[in-house]
Amino acid sequence: MGQIVKITCASCKSEWKCKTGCGILHGDLERVAQLYLPEQCRKITDYAKQTEYPLFSFEYGLSWCPYCNHIGSVPVLRLEDENISYLGACEHCMKEVSLIDSLENVECPVCHQRKLTQEIDGMWD
Repeated sequence: MGQIVKITCASCKSEWKCKTGCGILHGDLERVAQLYLPEQCRKITDYAKQTEYPLFSFEYGLSWCPYCNHIGSVPVLRLEDENISYLGACEHCMKEVSLIDSLENVECPVCHQRKLTQEIDGMWD
């Protein structure tokens, strides 16, 4: 079961709700592949067909887009036996994002202050 994280700016009070973790439907690699852009989807699907039980880990992670400054969540897939990772694109501009390890280094997209905090706001599956 995943969590819904609420990110809030202490300066301008802007808020974002982002899902993190994974749900029960993400135990199937071919279903997870559908969350990615077509080229990545094809590679993941091809890999899934190579073995009956592919080793992978999947979750949604918090992200920040350096192109459009969007805060959100993206799918993060690691193919364990291949040592390959796939990171989803920004849901707004479809460009490459950065995963957020710590909000201390992320500016608010609205007021550009570094005063973002996060709290758990719910669960999803």
